[in-house]
Amino acid sequence: MTSTEPRQQRRADVILYGAGGQVGRAVVAEARRRGLTVTAAVRDPGRAGVPRLLGVGVATTLQTAPGIAVHDDPAFPEAHRTFSLGHTAALDLLHASPATLDWVVVTPPMDLDRTAPGTGHYRVGGPHVLGSRIAQADLAVAIVDELTTPAHHREQISVAE
Repeated sequence: MTSTEPRQQRRADVILYGAGGQVGRAVVAEARRRGLTVTAAVRDPGRAGVPRLLGVGVATTLQTAPGIAVHDDPAFPEAHRTFSLGHTAALDLLHASPATLDWVVVTPPMDLDRTAPGTGHYRVGGPHVLGSRIAQADLAVAIVDELTTPAHHREQISVAE
């Protein structure tokens, strides 16, 4: 391409945190399959000029009743509570972030089936327990759908089959 030729417009550029994890690798594969450019980089999205942040949450932060998260149950294992509360703290920080940062946290259910074949179908709900399982491949589809066609803004959503 010479400097006089028009630059090819990209459909989307994606910066992905956690791209080396199990879900992250599936998201990278799905995004690339759709022709997206994926970059796993920077620690501070604001300094990098990133206008939208998508995170993957943990099911234990979802509500079982208004204002009551899975990790609030007295039977919830104490060994996992700190990890879950850390995710809740991150959500609190996002809610308190400047309105100029658009964000969404996509949260799968407790049963994230890494071996089930994807169906391409999933349901979306608010920050409450929506269902008990989802195939990892379908979670990746849901995440890339939200990246390419943002439908949720400044909120946590749940996805399930």
